[in-house]
Amino acid sequence: MLAGASGGRGWSGAWAANAGVIVTDNPDDIITYTMSDGTVLGGGKAIKLAADTPVSATLPRLIERDLAAPVTSGDDVFVSFIFKIKNPNAPDGELVPAGDNITSIWYAKDSDPNLRFDSLGYIGYSGKVGASMAAPTGATLVSTQLKTGQTYFAVVRYSGWDGSSYKKCRVWLNPATNDETAVSTTITNERTVTTAGVGSDSFLGLCVGGYGITSGGRYQVIDDIRVGYTWTAVTNPRTTFIASENFDSYAPGSKLAGAVGGTGWDGPWSAKNTATIIDDPADAVTYTLNDGTVRGGGSALKISGTGVNAATTVAAVLERRFARVPEGEDVYGSFVFKIKDPSLPDGTPLVGNTCALWYAADAAKDELRDIAAFAGYGGKAGGRLAGGWPTVTTPLVAGQSYLLVFRYSGWNDGIQAYDNCRVWLNPTTDDEASTDAAITVERAGNSAGYGNTDVRGLYVNTLGLTLNGAYHVVDDIRVGTDWASVVGEPTPSFDPGTPPQLSALPTGEFVAGDTITLAGNNFTGLTRVLIGGVEALVTASTDTTITVVIPENAAGGAVAVFTPSGCSIAADSLTIATQPSFVTNPAATQVAVEGRPVDLTADVWAHGAISYEWQYRANDTAAWETVPGSISVGAYTNELSLLMPDGKNGWQFRCVASTAAGSVEGTPVILTVIENLLDAPAGLVTGSGDYSQFVYVSDRAAHTVSVLSPNGSFALLAGKTGYSGNSDGNGDGARFTRPRGLAFSSTNSLIVADYGNGPLRSIALDTAAVQTLNATGPDAWLASPAAVATDAAGMTYIADTGNQLIKRLNADGVMEIFAGSAISGTDNGALLDAKFKNPAGLAVSTSGSRIYVADTGNHVIRLIDLSTGQVSTFAGQMASPGAVDGAALSTASFDSPTGIVLDSSGDLYVADSGNSRIRVITTNTTGAAEAVVTLAGSVPGFRDGPGKTAWFDAPEALAIGADGVLYVADTGNGIIRRIDTSADAIVSTPAMKTVTYPPSGGTDPDGDNGSGGGGGGGSTSIWFLLALAASAALRGRKK
Repeated sequence: MLAGASGGRGWSGAWAANAGVIVTDNPDDIITYTMSDGTVLGGGKAIKLAADTPVSATLPRLIERDLAAPVTSGDDVFVSFIFKIKNPNAPDGELVPAGDNITSIWYAKDSDPNLRFDSLGYIGYSGKVGASMAAPTGATLVSTQLKTGQTYFAVVRYSGWDGSSYKKCRVWLNPATNDETAVSTTITNERTVTTAGVGSDSFLGLCVGGYGITSGGRYQVIDDIRVGYTWTAVTNPRTTFIASENFDSYAPGSKLAGAVGGTGWDGPWSAKNTATIIDDPADAVTYTLNDGTVRGGGSALKISGTGVNAATTVAAVLERRFARVPEGEDVYGSFVFKIKDPSLPDGTPLVGNTCALWYAADAAKDELRDIAAFAGYGGKAGGRLAGGWPTVTTPLVAGQSYLLVFRYSGWNDGIQAYDNCRVWLNPTTDDEASTDAAITVERAGNSAGYGNTDVRGLYVNTLGLTLNGAYHVVDDIRVGTDWASVVGEPTPSFDPGTPPQLSALPTGEFVAGDTITLAGNNFTGLTRVLIGGVEALVTASTDTTITVVIPENAAGGAVAVFTPSGCSIAADSLTIATQPSFVTNPAATQVAVEGRPVDLTADVWAHGAISYEWQYRANDTAAWETVPGSISVGAYTNELSLLMPDGKNGWQFRCVASTAAGSVEGTPVILTVIENLLDAPAGLVTGSGDYSQFVYVSDRAAHTVSVLSPNGSFALLAGKTGYSGNSDGNGDGARFTRPRGLAFSSTNSLIVADYGNGPLRSIALDTAAVQTLNATGPDAWLASPAAVATDAAGMTYIADTGNQLIKRLNADGVMEIFAGSAISGTDNGALLDAKFKNPAGLAVSTSGSRIYVADTGNHVIRLIDLSTGQVSTFAGQMASPGAVDGAALSTASFDSPTGIVLDSSGDLYVADSGNSRIRVITTNTTGAAEAVVTLAGSVPGFRDGPGKTAWFDAPEALAIGADGVLYVADTGNGIIRRIDTSADAIVSTPAMKTVTYPPSGGTDPDGDNGSGGGGGGGSTSIWFLLALAASAALRGRKK
């Protein structure tokens, strides 16, 4: 399996891969590809890419690996590899059908785990190769159709850096070595986007996903993956170089520990304080090879003794890992050194042990069993393994510079280890095959358990060196996989010169087409300037100034300057005004209530200062005029509050947004003004049985109970508007005082919590007859009941708000205290030990075993569990108001929650009155609360729209209708609102109209009362708790 493998070079850590990805050496899967210059790619082992399960739940990837040197500066990044597609159901050579997606997706992995918006290359999508960002539908494909079983060479380039992300991805199929600039769509194509938020924000590594690849069936074979900054780096022959270090980038006198110079390493040096950087001429170390190549010079590394002779499992002096870990290849290393001993004059043969040992580090790092090259043991150099110390015959001399070359080899497949170490002292460039004992010797292990399982890096131990005594000076360390890579020409280096540096940008507000001057340094050789990710026209430049024209469509004011020496991105940004764009407009039609304010808002995006003007007209042909301040507040902001909508039915309103770049008119909204039919709706419940299409509403300010039909018809059921009292009777002959909670009984009568009078009342829906429910028992009295709910067993639960109790009324009319101790408080515990504070909402589960309480004064939702007889906190922070979404018990908070309603999945909707929001408490399969999310609402006001863009004013009750719509008693606005079943949770206001009871709208006979109830703020009706389809729709909008 590939997972955990750490071969290759330039990577950080091991491959992450799922179980469907394996390393294969099956002859049928070995792939090679010959480039136009004769370079052969691939061969040997490859990876077989088949789907299994994702590496993690958040990323649909098959393999992934980070780079040792992540690219965060916006440089172009090239990736190449060879591949073939195999399909057991199709013979080799057959075209891959356009609809047969045997696809690998090559992402530029960045800091954001959401791969959907990253730059990516496709291999096999629609039987072709191509590039995409954001979605497969945006793929740009090479026209050549792939064939099953044929080997191909692919190159992917991630480019188009705009200061924050890569906006381009180009893919080549089977290009020649000089095809980087090719334009033929038979071999190359490019995908470009300008959308904000799309494109990888860096190149931290590769992520490869799968699409249409299935385990045990179709798969891809991949080999010879390369990543580089240039075309040449990923198309030319692979180098044998592994790592190098010459210490010239470090400050003299500094400690080596934590230093990160050199090339090809993974992470910094780990070192003791005795490893220091020096540039003392007396300690300079250089060596000239027979071909004139000079090794060393400049700063060097001084290794002194640590006071101990040997390491155990940790390097005694220094250690560093390679970015590339060879897989069984011979590993060569070289460095120049000299040994200094204050007790010996320079030129004197060394005696005793003034030794440094260069171990091949593997996972175990066992100095006894690992192979090592050494210098200074017994005054000579050689190779070591276990107890063996063979040396070359040439003695070492104090103060003289030497070249030491070593090779870790003898890979033994049987024991999976290297067990040979050969050393050369001062060889010529052609001495690799020499057997002259004066310059070379080899130590061979050949014992199971000895040698290295791999060569991950170097670690250095000392023997015989003591503090303030003898020491080694080392320079020009090189590691590679062949002799030439460590003995030949010096490792190539590139001096990029001094990168450009932008200083402060011009201030003020600009528009496209303006000419500006950028100031800074090192602009000579300027190649391009990006403003807002778009290339700008340069009209003049010097080493310290650049004159450019601000381009059209600049996505913001970020400025980046490029020269061959690098890139400079300004710390601040230009202010470039763009024409406004309306992110959201008001709903096309907004209902307003006579005598009550209504709010209109327009969310606008633009760069630069935005000004607003709200306009109106009375009809389609009238001229637009500014909304006067006499009827509104906020006519010159993005939020208009129309104070008195009376007489403005059919009027149109729009917002005009302007910047220095121009003005844009928003979509008009038409006002529909309706009668003021409610004062303060405080209770809701959906009908049952023959009345299941209706929603019943209590109005605590008008002292009435009414009914709303789906077509907006609104009829008074009982009570008389504006008249309080406490008398039974039919219809408007009855009197209530501040009625609140509603529920349906098992006999299909409507139960009313008559908050101002105390008792429960019952309304027969066929006759509108109201009668008082006279309960019996020592606890048969109520003080300001705010909520009521029923279950399938005929039990009625009451939030006895004034007494801080939850009471229960059975079918025989006996009332008892069910939970609470008649004292305001926060205690959880046994039913009669618990304490509530102004409970005002109830809901009952379908099983009847769980009662939910909106504990309004404590700002939490409580749970009464009948199976355990315990009261607990279900969601929110006890006695701590807030408006935070998140984990139900540890993070989320409410402010004076009132109405609650359950859906059939067990999720609970909450009218969070103090926050003017509708919240949802999601639950798991055990019924435990998981998270609280805001479904709709944000600030107090009256505005329709999707989700959080809508506004409510202290809503107190909820009910779920037969069609799955969530009804809201928007108490502060004196209106009923609807939240539809879409994922956007669109909030609208029904255009209600007065009719005589009973209203029209039809019925939806159900006949099965099931179990349910209502509560001060309401809950689902009996029939609806069995309506799973509507519940599923509700879940779609809240997740």
